[in-house]
Amino acid sequence: MKEHVIEITPEGNIVCVYNDDYSFLRDGKLALQRASNVRWDQEEQAWYVFIVTDKGEDRIQLPFTRRKDAIGFEVAVLNEGLLSGTHNAHELFSGGAL
Repeated sequence: MKEHVIEITPEGNIVCVYNDDYSFLRDGKLALQRASNVRWDQEEQAWYVFIVTDKGEDRIQLPFTRRKDAIGFEVAVLNEGLLSGTHNAHELFSGGAL
C-alpha cells in the first residue's frame, strides 16, 4: 500500500503530491506547481528524476531502469518532505542524491 501524505494548512489549503484518485481535489479550485519530473535519457538508457528550480531543472544522479521505480522514488521523497515540513524540492532531493 502506498503512503500518501496530505497536509492541511492553518488557512485550510491542502498540500499534497497530486494523485488522480483524490476525489476531494475535484471539489475546489486547484493551484498546481510542478516540483519534479521523470524523463528517459536516450543516451544513458535510463529513467531519471529532474527537480524543477527557478532556473530550470536539475537531474538527480540516480538512474532507474524502470519508470515506475523512478516515479516511486520521486513520490516518496516529496511525501517525506511534507512529513518533515520541507516543501522545497531542491532541498528534498539534495539529501545526497544530487
